[in-house]
Amino acid sequence: MAAWVGNSTQAFLCRNDTSTNLRFPSIFTQLRTTFKTLRRRYRVMEIKDKELIRYSYKGPGYGRKSFTIYLDVKVRGGKRSCKKIEDERLIAINKSFQIAAQTHEQCVVQVKEIIKDLYKKDPRCRKRINIHNEENWKVFEDYWEQVYSFRYLVNEYCAKNELKKAIETIGQLSIYSASREEIQSCLDKKYKGNSQRRMTARLTQLLKFCGRDNVKLRKQPKDITKVSYLNEGEFKKVLANVPSQIEQSLLRLCYYSGLRIGEAYALEPHHLLPNGTIRVTGQVDRKGVRRQTKTKKPRLAYIFPEGVEAFKYWTQASSKERSTIDRDESSRELMKKYCKIAFPKDSTKYLTFHALRHCYAINLLNKGISMSLVAQSLGNTLSVCQQYYVGFELTNDSIEAIHAIVGRK
Repeated sequence: MAAWVGNSTQAFLCRNDTSTNLRFPSIFTQLRTTFKTLRRRYRVMEIKDKELIRYSYKGPGYGRKSFTIYLDVKVRGGKRSCKKIEDERLIAINKSFQIAAQTHEQCVVQVKEIIKDLYKKDPRCRKRINIHNEENWKVFEDYWEQVYSFRYLVNEYCAKNELKKAIETIGQLSIYSASREEIQSCLDKKYKGNSQRRMTARLTQLLKFCGRDNVKLRKQPKDITKVSYLNEGEFKKVLANVPSQIEQSLLRLCYYSGLRIGEAYALEPHHLLPNGTIRVTGQVDRKGVRRQTKTKKPRLAYIFPEGVEAFKYWTQASSKERSTIDRDESSRELMKKYCKIAFPKDSTKYLTFHALRHCYAINLLNKGISMSLVAQSLGNTLSVCQQYYVGFELTNDSIEAIHAIVGRK
C-alpha cells in the first residue's frame, strides 16, 4: 500500500516537471485531489470485506399502488443484492391505505417504525459506536437493554447518546477497575457546569449497575444564575408595542401565570378554576404533539387577576387566529423583538419568552410569597428556584411586603 502511494505521487510529480508553465495553485489543487482519491481508495479497502446493509422503502406513486420495503445488501467481493421484505404489518398498512382508512403521512410513519424494528432485530445491524474498551461497551449495551428499554423516553436517541457520551468519557479505563480519582479526573477534564453534572449522574447509574455503589463521584456546584426580568410597568410598556390581540393575550397570560409556552398551547377553557388557579395537565410541542408536562405530573399554577382576561381570550381563540403566531418564533424572538422596540438602548431588558417565568416568580417573591410556594406554582424543584432567585436584590415591592408581614407602617 505504502509503495503504491509513493509510486503514484512520484508519477504525478514527474508529469508536472515536464511542464514549462508551472502554476502553483494548479499544483496544489491537483495534489489535494490526488490525496482525496487515495484516501477514498483506502476506505474502500477497509470496508470491502464487510457486509453493508440498508433497509429502505418506496411509497405509492406512478405505477405503484402500495408501500414496499427493500433490503439492500452489499456482500463480500463488491456484489450487491436487493430483495423485497414481506411483513404482515406492511400488508395491513397497505390495505388501510387502499381503502382510505389512513392518510399517506400516517402510513409513512408506520412504515418507518417497521424499518426501525427490522434494524433492531437484524444481528448484522448493531450500530457502530466509538467506545474503544469492549468491556465498557458491553456494560453500556446491557444497561440499555435491561434498564432503559423499559422506560418511557420522550427522545430515545438523546437518552442513548447521553449514556454513550458518559461511558466514552473514561476512554480506555475499565469501568470495573478504574479508581474514583481516575474517573473524576476524566469527568472534570472534559465537562464543566451542567454538562458535568449530567454526565456524573449517568456514570453513577452505570457504576451502580456494575455493582460499584461505593464509588461516589462529585458534581460541580451550581452557580447562582443572574436573571433578567421586567416589572409590571416595564411589561406594560412592552405590551403597548404589540399590535395583535392574540399575541398580547399569550404574553400577558405567561407573564401573570408563569406557564411554559408549550403548557399555554395545551390550555382549555375549563382549566381555569374558581379559586384563581390554572390546572396544568400537559403541553404541546413544536410539532403539535400533546404530551405530559416537563415533570410528568399535573400541577396547579396561580394566576394573577390581571391575567384572567388574557387566559379567557387565549383559550377561546380559534385555531386560525392562533396560527398567526409562529410557534418557533414565539419561543425565541416574539418577546425579544417587542422589548427592543420598548427599550432600544437597554439590552438588559431584551427578554426571551422563557424569561416571562422569571418575571412571574420575582413578582411573587416581591409580594412575600415563600420560595417553596413559588417552586410549586412554576412546576420546578426548590433547588432550581434557589439557583435562580436566591440572592435576588430587595426592591421597593419586596421591602413593602416585609413591612406588611412584620406589621410596620
